[in-house]
Amino acid sequence: MRSNSWIALTLGMFVVFSSLCFAAIPSSSIALGDVRPGDNVKVAEYKFGVPKIQGDKFYFANGVVVEVDKSGDSLIEEINTKYSSVKTPAGVCVGMSEYVLNEHYGAADDVEVEKFKTEYKYVSTDRTKKMTFTVVDGVIKKIECEQRKS
Repeated sequence: MRSNSWIALTLGMFVVFSSLCFAAIPSSSIALGDVRPGDNVKVAEYKFGVPKIQGDKFYFANGVVVEVDKSGDSLIEEINTKYSSVKTPAGVCVGMSEYVLNEHYGAADDVEVEKFKTEYKYVSTDRTKKMTFTVVDGVIKKIECEQRKS
């Protein structure tokens, strides 16, 4: 019982200290596999190959899902993955420990804790893009990069 209290105290202090400074991420660093929200879908096709399914969402063989805008410009609104096949520019991928987030990005701009998952949200310094890491049991399960709505 005593070791559980020590662990809880240590983790609590970690959260308090890490929340004192927020991340400063340039919008160019919000990407998966060098594909960014705002890029044309052709960039994703060049990087990941021909998608398996097309429409409003493009599903690629490496597990990346790209959602394009509905205006017909074919600009990427969101790119996400639940697989470790692609990384962020900082080298973070699905399957890594949640502790790498603080190491690479600093404290999240927003943290949402639900019953079985935690979402760490980072907003670019120019406020145009957002990157969300979904964590379950201390492990990154999904990475999502999106163009923020005006």
